[in-house]
Amino acid sequence: MFATGRQLGTGRLMSKPRFSDQREAPGRRDPAASRRRALLAIPALGVLVLILLWTVIFARLSVEKEATYREAMASAAILSAALEQHTIKAIHQVDQITRFVKYEFEKTPGHFDLASTVEKGVVQSKTLVQVSLIDEHGKLIANTAELNPKRIDLSDREHFKVHEHENDDQLYISKPVLGRVSGHWTLQMTRRLNHPDGSFAGVVVVSEDPSYFTSDFYNNAAIGREGVIAVISDNGTVLARRTGNVVNATGTFSASGSYPTSEHVSGTYVDSIDNVTRIVSYRHIDGYPLGVLVGLSQAEEFADYNHTRNVYLLMAGFISLAMLSFFAVATGLIGKLLGREREMTHLVEYDLLTGLRNRYATLRTLRQEVAQPANRGKLEWTAAVVGCFALFFAHTAPPLMC
Repeated sequence: MFATGRQLGTGRLMSKPRFSDQREAPGRRDPAASRRRALLAIPALGVLVLILLWTVIFARLSVEKEATYREAMASAAILSAALEQHTIKAIHQVDQITRFVKYEFEKTPGHFDLASTVEKGVVQSKTLVQVSLIDEHGKLIANTAELNPKRIDLSDREHFKVHEHENDDQLYISKPVLGRVSGHWTLQMTRRLNHPDGSFAGVVVVSEDPSYFTSDFYNNAAIGREGVIAVISDNGTVLARRTGNVVNATGTFSASGSYPTSEHVSGTYVDSIDNVTRIVSYRHIDGYPLGVLVGLSQAEEFADYNHTRNVYLLMAGFISLAMLSFFAVATGLIGKLLGREREMTHLVEYDLLTGLRNRYATLRTLRQEVAQPANRGKLEWTAAVVGCFALFFAHTAPPLMC
């Protein structure tokens, strides 16, 4: 009875700590490991915040850059549409002059007087250099610049040859040429003249200053210091061009280059004449072999955006440095705390004199071993063996021992 009681009591005493350890084992955590994970989490959090910050900054800059480009393209498109209407109006004025002269000449070819025709007020353009008549042999026969002009041979001029071989009633616009009569760079806008039988009778030539297409328009359009407006033919020849606030003297022409035909579309291009990158809007003029081009300097149009971008990047840089400093200090402090904790743990678990683990460390290690699931079977088997020995000694021991 007493043995049995001791057996049961011993069993209860042995089993209670075992189940208590089993209940407490899952709740135990290594505080040092948690702190080490926190030490790694702080720099990781800092890197994540920095990545998020720079992602937002670049996304915002991308949106603003796209908006700036769209605004510049819209401005260039509006200006090119206005230049198109201005150019059409200017061409129509010249076209009316050539049609009127052609009509008067073909009505009375033997009695036509160019000077009297001009006196009727048909020629009113301020940029008009002269109106000339060339006979079927290419000789200059009349000119508004002088009453009795020299019979200069102009049969080699392109604007004469094109009408000599083509019997049509189209207005021809030549590339800028240096006039042999005026001595100025001019655009030759010409129309064919016919005899009563329809044969070639010559050409009426209206010579205009290249600024005819750009000077009046530019006064009403702000294209910037590096912007450009131009009238170009379908083959890329520059007929008229003005850049920024540069004003060419009358009869001069500085844009003797040409634009590739592949650039006769809207977009961003490097100007083939002055190598300035511009946002370009191009419009072709229906009914004529030419188009108009307005280019806004990319550097000028993106000046505000570049300033905003620099401010954003500077602010983000300062914020990044501040955050890096904060996380570096925080990581350093936590590292120091962990180091102090390790020192305190060493003082608690090890004897200062011998350097060996003390009873606290031993009990702690024992509890950890007992809490391991792999050791539970061994502990139960050991408890069973101890219980058997206890029963054996309880039955075989002398009464006094019981």
